[in-house]
Amino acid sequence: MSNGLKLTIPYAVTDTSIPKLYNDPIMSEGSLFLLDFPRQNPTLVNNLPITNFASSVSDSLLSGTSGSNVSNLAFGGGVSSDTGKLIEKTGKGAIHCIVSQVNDVSGISSMSAPWPEKIMNYIVANNSHQFYCSIWSNMTRTALINTGSHSYLMQNTSNYYYINEFSTSLPNVLIPSGHSLGRLITPPFTTSAAPTVRFQNNGFSGYTGSLPSSLVNRLLTVGREGVYDTFLNHKSPSMIIYRVYLEDLTVSGRDYATVSALDKALFDEAFGVGGKFNGDTFTNPSTLL
Repeated sequence: MSNGLKLTIPYAVTDTSIPKLYNDPIMSEGSLFLLDFPRQNPTLVNNLPITNFASSVSDSLLSGTSGSNVSNLAFGGGVSSDTGKLIEKTGKGAIHCIVSQVNDVSGISSMSAPWPEKIMNYIVANNSHQFYCSIWSNMTRTALINTGSHSYLMQNTSNYYYINEFSTSLPNVLIPSGHSLGRLITPPFTTSAAPTVRFQNNGFSGYTGSLPSSLVNRLLTVGREGVYDTFLNHKSPSMIIYRVYLEDLTVSGRDYATVSALDKALFDEAFGVGGKFNGDTFTNPSTLL
């Protein structure tokens, strides 16, 4: 990803046509959340606080919304490796969760994080707005079922905003009919073997059913945890998570196609030859049966 030089001048700038300088090229006035594990470079501890690199913008947008603005990454059963899972930082600083497809344990063989409560409440309160969400990942071992790890904001499968599934053969982004702004999954799950770095996004506005309340949600989930736990018994994929981004398009004034194209270009740069994530190294999931 390209680097830039920031200069601070001791004068007031009144020309509003001058582009604003953000701390990441994807950001805009509508940026709500930006997870970037390699940039955070955290020490692996259970309930790891996730840094929101979009907070310089989102703190203002969320100031009138109730709830916590913190999301913690939980490793089922703790960080220590066991026969059911292995948690590690990759050579480039992303977080890799290897899940056994033989010895996995419900609620233990997983890593997961919820959306911050403020962001969840903000989406509910502004459900007529348009939103963009993307995930940069590497599925290092495929699931053994047509479902997989997830990112979702839902009450149930009748009342939801969106459900992302990282699955074996279903390039599945569930968005209510008539509420999808677009989606992109490349390469498709149906045409690529693990390990494969993958760019996946969706744009959504509104919800299906009645207004979802008492929401269950996940910013990310890998392994046996949450509402899909029983489906993944001995069938979970293993994944590396690099980045997650969320934007309120209504606030930013950008459309889905514009942000998707920019995000994909940044992804291609990061994983292309000479890119900062190119040639990442990690443990082969075959280490765990």
